[in-house]
Amino acid sequence: MNKDPFSTTPTNENLHSTTAFSTINLYPPISRVVEKEASEYQNSRHPLGLSLVHIFTQHHSLPEEVSVEEWDIFLQNYHLTMKSCMSHPTIRRWENITIHTFFNIGLCAGASIPHLHGQSLIFNPSGSGSKNASYTLASQGHNNCLKCQYWEKGEINFFSESISIKNRIIASNKYWMAFLAYAPEKDSHIRLLPRRHVSAFWLLDKKELSTLAPLIIEVNKMLSNFIKREGKNYHLVKDRNIIVRQTPPTDDNHFHMFIDILPVQQLGGAEILDNQKFSSELPETIASKMLSLTLKDC
Repeated sequence: MNKDPFSTTPTNENLHSTTAFSTINLYPPISRVVEKEASEYQNSRHPLGLSLVHIFTQHHSLPEEVSVEEWDIFLQNYHLTMKSCMSHPTIRRWENITIHTFFNIGLCAGASIPHLHGQSLIFNPSGSGSKNASYTLASQGHNNCLKCQYWEKGEINFFSESISIKNRIIASNKYWMAFLAYAPEKDSHIRLLPRRHVSAFWLLDKKELSTLAPLIIEVNKMLSNFIKREGKNYHLVKDRNIIVRQTPPTDDNHFHMFIDILPVQQLGGAEILDNQKFSSELPETIASKMLSLTLKDC
């Protein structure tokens, strides 16, 4: 990304030879405020910042339809875009920064178009809510980080209870682990966790980026296969959200980033309260079913 993200000057770009690109969202949910306008909002709670769209130039509907090479370029482009934005003088001056990156895949997941794409919101002031606060609380420094314990021991000690993820792991490599989440927001909620204790996606190194691409394809293929075979039993459809959980590094914030893959589960009532989810089955059981279905297809 070599353009000023706060510029209001339109430009023309030739995208015929590109695989992926990032652009400013034409229909942002937040105000993109340039320097001369910012004073109007300084004392308000109105979110100010950037709304970005990250796009594959070729049409794809699901993550597993994308080649490793395309995913690798897409992830590098996203990495460069976020790094460029976060180093921008305007953003660096903000006291509080909230970052949301997500894919809405399919109409039921909130996608406005079927073309696979991601979106990022970088804004100030902070208003990330209780869920992000709980994620931050679980990452208080490397020595006490619950996610680091997953890598080191395969289990965590949480409120005097030992919780193992060894039977929930569905894929892994030297730099990443994919497992069924401990407290799932949906049945078959998959979490991708980097080995290194790093707070944000744009801080990942080249090896971490290159090994993420094939893992994204593998686990999404496993999820689609599981939904195709077992989806009716769990009220799951093929649409899904992918959310990058990350936060800017600060002296008092030792966040360990991760990526959530959340299939759309069509339930109603108390099952889908904001901080409450009644799982239909243990994550270990769903992980076992995913792995057995994958072996059958080999």
